[in-house]
Amino acid sequence: YVDNKSNGRRVERWTLDNKTSVAIENTPGQCFGLFVDQNDSIYCSLGRSHRVIRAAKNEPNRSVTIAGNGSIGSASNMLHEPTGIFVDLNFTLFVADCGNHRVQRFFLNERNGDTVVGSGSSDSITLSCPRSVVIDGDGYLFVADTWNNRLIRGSAEGYACIV
Repeated sequence: YVDNKSNGRRVERWTLDNKTSVAIENTPGQCFGLFVDQNDSIYCSLGRSHRVIRAAKNEPNRSVTIAGNGSIGSASNMLHEPTGIFVDLNFTLFVADCGNHRVQRFFLNERNGDTVVGSGSSDSITLSCPRSVVIDGDGYLFVADTWNNRLIRGSAEGYACIV
């Protein structure tokens, strides 16, 4: 899946055996992060409009905002330049909220998120523009902490720099 901002602001699907793409979703702006969940819904973080949208497979070009409200802010329902996104098997959305120096978690159908790491959380790790977030099969949360030039790993025991 590729965000093709230069060709009509759309998400395209490419396959290994094909030299052409299929447009599967038009977006209102550039996707800073893309994610496809187990139901083939597409998630796009719109960094410049400070929100994350989701488009269901059976409803192309009918995306809905699921995180952020389009305004810059640090409240629980706001984002500031979201970049990397990850959706777990429970459809919980994790957002690398670069401008707020935090990772936000949004439970399914909840518009208010909570900070799992970074600015505003109870842990002692300070993030500086996280750009990517991933959860592995063992439940570890990994965060690319861009301006601190490091990779953070989190678990129930806490967060630590690993690289």
